[in-house]
Amino acid sequence: MPKIFLITNSKGKPDLPEEYKDHIVVFVVPGDEDSVPSLERYLSVDYGGTFTEEDIFITLIHPTPLSFRMENYMVPVKNTVIATDRSGIFDTLSDIEESKKNDYEFFSGKKLESQNKKIRESVFREMNNLKKLTHVFINSGYYPELVEDEKQHRIDDWMVTFEDPLQKMFVYHVSPEVSADDISIEDEFLVNPAFRTGITVYMMKVVANFMLNNKIVVFEDIEVLGTWEETKVWKRLENISIAE
Repeated sequence: MPKIFLITNSKGKPDLPEEYKDHIVVFVVPGDEDSVPSLERYLSVDYGGTFTEEDIFITLIHPTPLSFRMENYMVPVKNTVIATDRSGIFDTLSDIEESKKNDYEFFSGKKLESQNKKIRESVFREMNNLKKLTHVFINSGYYPELVEDEKQHRIDDWMVTFEDPLQKMFVYHVSPEVSADDISIEDEFLVNPAFRTGITVYMMKVVANFMLNNKIVVFEDIEVLGTWEETKVWKRLENISIAE
């Protein structure tokens, strides 16, 4: 039976549209051991929980779906996440297609359809953070075709641990393949140049597609410089901020 995960600071049966009356409501109250204290715990052996494609996640404590996903990176891409208050639950479920527009698939690079100012600012801000990380990887020699000299920039330690929320979400949803089951993403990144290049190229594609699809840059302006794989293009993009 499909479930509605309600992330909230207090329990209380929500008002649901008729078509959702058959859903099981799972209350996720952070830190409350009398309910489900986190989605991570829900999936652990303590609870033995699983997610299905019909499950919906409604958060009353996060400002946007993306901020929820960055904290709960294990939520599948195809499941809908809604950020609202208790009074807005009925309306957001009643107009589920509009709610899906607000739940942007971050690593798709697609056009952001939502017109909600708070959601757009959230997506643009985190995409700009991904862009900054991508340029750090490029300038550190992780995409050798774009390094023009032998001098390479030092990379901060936190960038190779993949513990940053954005990186955790990237690893979970992109699932980069490591050389053996017992090797962590961090170790593979440190010892395997091809793996570092693969991750950098994937990020480059996401950032480039987002900037084009959301008209931050115009294709004709970039085309005269070359393809997205060329140094001149990324030198130009490095000085353009992704902002709403």
